[in-house]
Amino acid sequence: MNDLERLVRTPLTINSLEQLESMLKEIIAWRDEINTPPQGAADIIIHYALNSTVVATGNIKVIGDGCYHTRLQAGKAVAVHGVFRGGEIQAQGDVYIKELGSRTGTSTRVETQAGAAVTIAHAFENTSIRIGSRQYSFVQEEWGVRLWLDREGNLARRNIPAS
Repeated sequence: MNDLERLVRTPLTINSLEQLESMLKEIIAWRDEINTPPQGAADIIIHYALNSTVVATGNIKVIGDGCYHTRLQAGKAVAVHGVFRGGEIQAQGDVYIKELGSRTGTSTRVETQAGAAVTIAHAFENTSIRIGSRQYSFVQEEWGVRLWLDREGNLARRNIPAS
């Protein structure tokens, strides 16, 4: 049993200042280890999320049915291979969504940085996309849309084959 365990289990057995100083050094070492930020990016792969917040320092990939009333926050890219209905996606990189929003008009938002692109195979009205400082709102159902900022910082759009 180390000094710290001894203090917790039987505090009256500590009988010197040196023992307390030793414990303090252990506590400081543990604190420094816990407070050290992780090195590198951590990716998350999930099948679906419901009423959740998912945060990754790297990429987020949703490979199943999708997300409902969820917040995704990624340090890199986000790919949703199902639906994303209600909620918000915040990414530092590119975003791909198979189906964004819903027929009922549930508020759904996507935000990413200038220099990234947002690709949506199928989008419903009442969804909005923010790239850098520019915003695009879908006022009707649309298929196969890619959005990005051009060299002048204006929102550019291209229709692509819906997948």
